Amino acid sequence: MMPSACSQQQRLKKPEAALDCKPAKSKEGWGIFITGICEEAQEDDLEEAFGVFGEVLGLQLPLDRMTGFVKGYCMLEYKERAEAESAIAKMHGQELRGKAVSVSWLCQEATTRGNQGKSTQTLEGKQEGSVSSGAGDDSGHDSSDKRDRSRSPR
Repeated sequence: MMPSACSQQQRLKKPEAALDCKPAKSKEGWGIFITGICEEAQEDDLEEAFGVFGEVLGLQLPLDRMTGFVKGYCMLEYKERAEAESAIAKMHGQELRGKAVSVSWLCQEATTRGNQGKSTQTLEGKQEGSVSSGAGDDSGHDSSDKRDRSRSPR
């Protein structure tokens, strides 16, 4: 059975849609992505709000270089999947410093039909491990377009 497709829009509208998606575990734990954060928010505010669901292993709160304010999103990591699921379910749509936040999984596995979820898709849309058409050429360019590049056009 193919896993349910879960777009960013669906996750932002319904937290239960975020829980239906298949999250990918990082090296240390389970990451969640928080958006809609007030620009005056501090790391302590996030640790206080999300720390009630479990031990926060890591928190990254990017700042705008020009203004020094928070960019409006955050990546947070829990050791256990149940902690992350609980944070997503209970904090999605809640207010943090007067602004509603959206909470979803940070990384999600993209699976293809027929491979039982064993292959992931890259940003270019190709499956990892696929063989390019060029003989021995891993650059992905068409091998029939070979021009002499030893001479300059001048």
